[in-house]
This record gives sequence, structure tokens and C-alpha cells, in this order.
Amino acid sequence: TDLVSRTIEELRSRTGIRGQIVPENIERIALAGHGESKFDAIVSSTVPPSCVIHTTTLLAEYIRLLKPGGRLSLREPTCRVGDVTNMRSPEKLTSALKLNGYTKISEASRVETTDRKSGSAGMERPI
Repeated sequence: TDLVSRTIEELRSRTGIRGQIVPENIERIALAGHGESKFDAIVSSTVPPSCVIHTTTLLAEYIRLLKPGGRLSLREPTCRVGDVTNMRSPEKLTSALKLNGYTKISEASRVETTDRKSGSAGMERPI
């Protein structure tokens, strides 16, 4: 889409002439054949309307792909309480990240949302 193209161009402008941007379909990342410790940073599910629940398998693949000291930036919808369509709480997302080997976890921002059909509230949480 146009927004994805603009985001890729913005990332390219930030990485400079030596930087390399490798867009991948999140559902095919494990099949892409990237070697271990290849990336300084991974940006996942940050272009709206992207909405991904990052599985343990996906988080493990990301940590395999990151160089030591590399950074993961992700956006994932979370819910405050209960299981709303497989969403987890912010605390459970943090726990999943820790269990997969991520050590320096911080929350960049939180956006409150409301599901108009059910009235349930949630958060989109970039990490």
C-alpha cells in the first residue's frame, strides 16, 4: 500500500546510504531464509491498519534474526482484563517477550481504543 511504501522510504532515509531495509510478510518471515544475527533492528506490525498478535514462534524467530544488542520495535493490541479474541494483557506481552530472551523492554506509547461492537477497551502497545 501507499502507507507501507512511505514507511519504507522513511526508514531508508533514517538508515542512510549503508543501511538496508528488508520488507517481509510477517506470515512468511521464517521461510525467508535469513541467517542468524543478521539485523540490527526489526520493526513489526507498526504500519496501520496492521494488527498482529506476536506468537512465541514469531518472537523466537525475531530474536534469532537480531544481532546481539539489536532492537525489536513492535505494535500489538492488548486488553486490560480477560481474553478478548486472543489478545493478552500488557503484562502477558511483556512476559512473552522476556520468555523469548528479550531483556530491555520498554513501552514507547499506549493508545486507548474501544471496540464499537462489544464496547470493550484495549490498547495498542508499541514496544
